[in-house]
Amino acid sequence: MPKESTYAAVTALTMGDYLRSVVGPAGTPLTRNIKIEDLLTMLGTIGFNEQGNPASPADGMGKIWLADGTGIGNAGDLMYMARVGSDIRHTALALFASMDKVFSTTEFSDTFPNGDNWTDLNGTADYTSGYLKQTSDGAEAETLSSYDVSSCEISADIKQHGAASYADQLHFTPVYDASYGLTVFMHTGSSNKVEFQNGGTVLFSTQKYDFAADAGTWFYVKIVRDANTAKFKIWRTGDSEPDWDWEGNISASTPTTAKMRMKATYTDANGTGLDNVLIMT
Repeated sequence: MPKESTYAAVTALTMGDYLRSVVGPAGTPLTRNIKIEDLLTMLGTIGFNEQGNPASPADGMGKIWLADGTGIGNAGDLMYMARVGSDIRHTALALFASMDKVFSTTEFSDTFPNGDNWTDLNGTADYTSGYLKQTSDGAEAETLSSYDVSSCEISADIKQHGAASYADQLHFTPVYDASYGLTVFMHTGSSNKVEFQNGGTVLFSTQKYDFAADAGTWFYVKIVRDANTAKFKIWRTGDSEPDWDWEGNISASTPTTAKMRMKATYTDANGTGLDNVLIMT
């Protein structure tokens, strides 16, 4: 989902934000997803066409801006310029429409120093280990408040401790609705899979990891939702972030304001885990 193609949106980018599908001077791919500060470091190691400077940055500094077509670059091109003394170097990085949407406001965050943001709907959750842990069949917890999830990035660590034949199912629903919620379903039993679901519809299913063998291992999930489209990815916590596993449409009935739920099915005393929950808008 690209950002709005406005100059103000570009100038609002700050260190820590990401660029998407960045390309070099001859269309050479640099990376699929890179932080601006990392990009500035990389650009100092490749050659550029040296041309005039309509608005030079300070010596030793770089700048990123959206070309309006009246100077260097075509209208809509995302531009980079660096200055080292009198040496001015610039390049068009990418069309602005290829950028991931930037989410900069924290809507909800929980690292579980306690369970103050949650209520138990069924069973009992344990928060004494520094994360939400559910150790009984059917245990379910819900956030006390609802959150804006109309256009957002949701991320969290999840894990399943057990791997029984038909047991050990985790349901993380960051956008809860009885019919049209968004759910990450992990099954470390016979199915040995993770699914991304929209209500009762499975949008994506993967066995790219041996989730049963990795029982007890934290996995990081990320969801980007923008109106009726979404993206999903999952990877082992601590590994390099991959590209999106799935991108596509979700139901127009998916709520734009919702609570979050976590549920364990057929689990045992080892339980399930949820940690480092974050919603950015």
